[in-house]
Amino acid sequence: MKKTRKAFLICLAIALIFSLYACTTTSKTTTKPVVDTTTPKATTPQATSATQGSRIDGATMEIVRRAKPLETTYSNIVFKRFEIPEHLEKDYPDAVTMCKLMIISHLRRKNVFANVMENSMPPYPIRTMLIDGKIKDMRIASSAARIWGGAFAGSSFMEVRIRLTDAASKKTFHEKVIASTNNAFAAAWSMGANDKSLPTDMGRIVGEYIYTIIPAQP
Repeated sequence: MKKTRKAFLICLAIALIFSLYACTTTSKTTTKPVVDTTTPKATTPQATSATQGSRIDGATMEIVRRAKPLETTYSNIVFKRFEIPEHLEKDYPDAVTMCKLMIISHLRRKNVFANVMENSMPPYPIRTMLIDGKIKDMRIASSAARIWGGAFAGSSFMEVRIRLTDAASKKTFHEKVIASTNNAFAAAWSMGANDKSLPTDMGRIVGEYIYTIIPAQP
């Protein structure tokens, strides 16, 4: 009886030893980290300049100065047509005149071109660039809306398209839509002054763009 009990205890001890050994081995097993073997996606490069493409949105003086100049130099600038759609002209009858006069004035102040003329007829001097313009769209918040609504009256904006044509070859070298929007909060703070000055402010921006892209003949 004692031998049987002793043998039973020995077998039980051996079973416990194997059980403990198995538990110890399992606890030492580590989970291998999951390695992502997928190929990283290539990032799409951002545009190198805000002035690329057929239009410039959010145009400012600083932005238009980044534009790439044309390769040909010019001595004379002649402004031809400057248009506005009839439905816009009814609401903003002075916008074309204010914008065009500011463009011409801005270029003349640069004092780099021999002539900056308006509605000049051929024959033109050599190295003359003809410029046509059009106000494509615009909105100016009314004084009443700005006074009563403040910034909630929204932003004023203006879009101007310019076309540059070589007078000698009649070839269009460049065409661009330049769009700018004022700050509604700044306009509210100024009681609408920023709204009213939009055509002249836009003329200054367009003038700076033309000055930047047309190299003057030295």
